[in-house]
Amino acid sequence: MVDELYKKLYEILFFENNPKEALEKLKILGEKTGDRDYETLNLLRAFALLFMDDLKGAELIASNVNLPEAQVLKAITDIKKLRFREGREILMNYIYDGENKYVKAEALYRLIQLYILLNDMESARKTYDELLQFAIVMDMLPFRWMNEINKARMILATTGNVDLAINILEVAEKGLMESRNINRRIVSQILLAYNEGLRGNRQKSLNYLKNARSLSLLSGSSLVQGLVYYYECIVNKMFGLMDSEVCNRAMNLIELSGDEIMKTEIKMDRAKHLIKENRLEEAEISIVDLINRLGDTEYKFKLPFLMYYLAETKLLMGDLEKTIELVDRYESEYGSLNPFLYITMLHLKISALSRKGNMEEALKLFYKTLDLTQEYELQNYWTRDVDDLLDKLRTVLKEYLKKEDLVPPYLIKLLLEGGFLNDSVETISMNMERAMDYLDLGTVEKFLPILEKMDPLFREKYSRRIRYRINLLGNFRIIIGNKILTEDNLERPINAKVLKYLIIHRNNFIEREKLIEDIWGDKRSDKTGRTLNTILSNIRKFLHPLGEKNTTIKSSKKNVGFFTDERFSIDVDEFEERVRKGKLSYFSRQLSEAKALLQEAIEMYIGDLLPSDLYEEWIENERERLKNLYISALTTLTEIMKKEGFMGLAISILEEALYRYPDRQIYENLLHLLKENGQDDRIKYWENYIENVLFSKS
Repeated sequence: MVDELYKKLYEILFFENNPKEALEKLKILGEKTGDRDYETLNLLRAFALLFMDDLKGAELIASNVNLPEAQVLKAITDIKKLRFREGREILMNYIYDGENKYVKAEALYRLIQLYILLNDMESARKTYDELLQFAIVMDMLPFRWMNEINKARMILATTGNVDLAINILEVAEKGLMESRNINRRIVSQILLAYNEGLRGNRQKSLNYLKNARSLSLLSGSSLVQGLVYYYECIVNKMFGLMDSEVCNRAMNLIELSGDEIMKTEIKMDRAKHLIKENRLEEAEISIVDLINRLGDTEYKFKLPFLMYYLAETKLLMGDLEKTIELVDRYESEYGSLNPFLYITMLHLKISALSRKGNMEEALKLFYKTLDLTQEYELQNYWTRDVDDLLDKLRTVLKEYLKKEDLVPPYLIKLLLEGGFLNDSVETISMNMERAMDYLDLGTVEKFLPILEKMDPLFREKYSRRIRYRINLLGNFRIIIGNKILTEDNLERPINAKVLKYLIIHRNNFIEREKLIEDIWGDKRSDKTGRTLNTILSNIRKFLHPLGEKNTTIKSSKKNVGFFTDERFSIDVDEFEERVRKGKLSYFSRQLSEAKALLQEAIEMYIGDLLPSDLYEEWIENERERLKNLYISALTTLTEIMKKEGFMGLAISILEEALYRYPDRQIYENLLHLLKENGQDDRIKYWENYIENVLFSKS
């Protein structure tokens, strides 16, 4: 009975992350055991307090516990107090030698978080794989889902693939809901909110934050509650809104938590906001305080950024001498360790020098930044935050253009937005072929007349460079350069429907009569043919915003078609190609290659083909074919895992797929594996989940 209580306690703490309930049950257990298990009880109390952000209480109790697990608790508090090196060593030692599976899994989870914080993604990925295997082998599914949160954070940090991150987080959210893990569910909701904000979905983002806020009241953690408000503050800023009360509440709650990492992050974010609001004296006090606090900690890798904020503040305050002094200090201490930040710092000095009237030195330094751009291949630096660059460099740019005829092509966007090319096109020479690399579609649309003055064939040449990315799995989307077409911005639903129909039948001519029958059916009229012509004209404009020659929508009196070339990439085609190559590798017994290809294919299948057109007959067969291909890829991948002796991983793959994509065939494949592995408890769970929650609605 006592052993079962201990097991339940560990699960409440480490699986459910519910310290309040754990403390209540610890009282009951203490009454049953007396002093016999004094140290184990105190260890659990200490972890409960840690998860409630009572760091002092946790450390005090743990200091009287002579169990190796107490060192893991110390490591976590060390990291929260910016003592990274000590914390990392303790965690790694316990992972190697420790025996308690719950504490070991927590140590792995915390170590991944530390590596992500330090931007050591290679170590983070290796430790992620280690935790994944450990969670599966030790039958600790909650840590499997917690680990996916770290995976989503790594993807965002390395590739910025928001769609994939959201897909992973949605699966993790369902798994964490099953394990009733409150705190980590809140984290997944927060990250979903942030990513939906990046997508531009403000309402969806706020809905996730609302759910997270409700859950946070049950968490017992001021840090978790503070994070909810902090991300609400960030999402509001994304959409040009600012609620100081929300941001201040985030700061107050995170202050209470004692977590120095988050306290530092939110204070840095606040300092940036104060600079933008021109509250410069407050910003200076905040930045100087952070510099003093971080100077002797392992978080001092943030100091170069703080030095930049301080120099920028001084420049805006008009203290030109101090700005130059700070830039010189940065140069002597850090040099070009971070080339991007180094060039940004030099621009502050250029601005200060030009304001002082020292144009010769400012110009000399400007040439140096151009040399650094070439040396470190940072040409795209000049296409970001152009307004800020113009604020700092407008005066020196005027002098530069007086001296130079041949201008680097990566400066073109800066010169266009700054109005430098309106009257002086003939006096500036530039490699226009190279310049196209640094111009996004929106900028080209805005300045096309000027660009055609510089090169009469510019429109034709640039249009050949435009790349089209078409997503048909999950939400429909076409990315054209840096512009995004969705069903919402194609003006009318019928435009989107006809475009999707043509893409599904791509690279073939379709009879107009068949298209009209499939799309309009009984609602067709004598005017439908003319309506179709108007729709095709609209689609051409959407696909060719520069008004260049249409090469995509081809039509005649009887036929119409959507034709692609090397500029187009389509997720469905890539998915099919990976499945095809993965199966070929499998049949030729190249299992490692097959596994990698099939895993990529499965991750790409983020939803059915065009789910918003669920009842359109013209898409049913293709949707069913792709769905069967996806299930076939899953089946082959699980067979590979079984052959390699990873039955747990095979089960995990199917469970993840079923959370994401509830399908009876996947469900039956999973039941077969669970029976083969003797996991009756999981069979019972899935029977209840699938039959009562999902299939009962169909």
